[in-house]
Amino acid sequence: MGRLKLNNQLVSVSDLMQITHPGHKFLISNYDIKENDLPMFLDYCVVVYGRFKHYAENNNNLQISDKSLYDIMQDLKKMRETDEPSEIHVLRQSLKGGLMEFRKICKSMSACFSSPLVVKSFYDALGDRLTEQIVIYAGIEYE
Repeated sequence: MGRLKLNNQLVSVSDLMQITHPGHKFLISNYDIKENDLPMFLDYCVVVYGRFKHYAENNNNLQISDKSLYDIMQDLKKMRETDEPSEIHVLRQSLKGGLMEFRKICKSMSACFSSPLVVKSFYDALGDRLTEQIVIYAGIEYE
């Protein structure tokens, strides 16, 4: 796929987008992700985020938090372990906040690129796809 500059550093587009990761197919799919495939997609999001974070922190001295992804995964785990309505309600609200934060992070990652458009739009699509699928899975009302 080539290389591009991220804050004056040449980086591999395929490394940033992790196109060989088995979870990549869920990003580009038009179908809802099955419940048993959701962990693979979450792992994909973590790996993609980790690659961006690696380049940003190691070469540009930026500190980036992965707290929103961690919180999303913890909330999903707790949601699988309970059927108590009051707990589910709290977890849905927490997931909603985590998803909003993750989408902001994806927008920030996207803003680091002016071209190629495929990379710029990739991070926005990642945030949108994760949000869309978690909303469906967890039954969240999301604006």
